[in-house]
Amino acid sequence: MAACFAELAARYPISGAIYQWSSRLSNVTFGWFAGWIMVIGQIVVVAAAALALQMVLPALWSGFQLIGTDPAPTSADGAANTALLGVTLPTLTTVVNLLDNRVLSLVNRVGVTAEIIGAVLTIALLLTHSERSPGITFPTEGAAGSGLLGVLLVGSFTAAYVMIGFDSAGEMSEETHHPRRTAPRTILTALAAAGLLAAPSLTDGRLAVDGLSYVLTGKPGRGVGQVLPADVVVAITVATLAIQTAASRMLFSMARDGQLPFSHRLAKVDRAPACPGHPPWSSASSRPPCCSSTSPHRKRSWPSARPASSCCTWRTRW
Repeated sequence: MAACFAELAARYPISGAIYQWSSRLSNVTFGWFAGWIMVIGQIVVVAAAALALQMVLPALWSGFQLIGTDPAPTSADGAANTALLGVTLPTLTTVVNLLDNRVLSLVNRVGVTAEIIGAVLTIALLLTHSERSPGITFPTEGAAGSGLLGVLLVGSFTAAYVMIGFDSAGEMSEETHHPRRTAPRTILTALAAAGLLAAPSLTDGRLAVDGLSYVLTGKPGRGVGQVLPADVVVAITVATLAIQTAASRMLFSMARDGQLPFSHRLAKVDRAPACPGHPPWSSASSRPPCCSSTSPHRKRSWPSARPASSCCTWRTRW
C-alpha cells in the first residue's frame, strides 16, 4: 500500500492526496466519497487524542485532573475530564496552526525530535528493565484452542494504529520543494521508521496490561519515569497538529474543486499569515477536537498525520 501511495504522490503532487488520487484514477464522485471518508476518519482520530491525554496527564501530575478526583476514563470524573482535555488540546493546536507557518514548523520540528528521542529511550528502558523475555507473548494458555488466526487478527489492530498516516506526506505536496521526489521517499521512510520504533514495544506484556504511564514510572523510577510520559504528551500534541493539517488540506482541496458547500469561502487563502482561513473553523465546528490548517501556498511548512506521519512531517518540511 505504501509503495502504491508513493507512486501516486510522485504522479499527482497535489494537496488533497487521497481525494485527488481517487478522482483521477476513477471519477470525481468516487474522489468525493474518498475525501469525506478520510476527513471523517481524521475527525475520529483527533477525538481519540483526548482519551490518550487522560491516560497520561493525570499520572504525570494530579493537577491535570481538573474535574473530580478519579482519573479512570471509565469513571464519571475521568470521562468529564477527558471531554475537557478533548476541547483544550485541539483549541491550542488550532491557534498554533493559524498563527504562522514558521511557528507551526518550529513546534513540529521540536516535537518530532523529542518524540523520536523518547521512543528510542522507551525501547531501551523496556529492554533493560524487562521482567520476562519477549517469548511470554507467544503462550496462549489454552485460550486459542481453535487456532491463532483470530488472536492474530485482533492483535493486528495494535500495529495498525501505529503504522498509519504515511499517506499524508502527499497532503503537503504543493508546499514541498521537488515533491515528485520528496513525497514518495517520505512516505516509505515514515512507514519504515514507525514500524522500527513500534515493533519492540509491541512485545511488552506489561505495557499492554498496565499502560504506558505505569510501566515508565514504575520500573525506571520517578525521575526518568516523569520525563518520558511528558514526552508522550508532546507526541500526542504533534500528532493532533498533523491530523488537523491533513484534514484542512483535504477540505481546502475539495473546496478548490467546488465539491463542498461554501466552496468559495473554504478555498480562500488569507495573505497573512498565508493560511486558508475558513477550513479550520468549519472543520472545528464539527466536533470539539477540531481540524486546523496551514498554508496551501508553496511556503515552507509540514505535512503529516498520526504516528507514522511524524516522520513525514519532518522530512517533507523542505
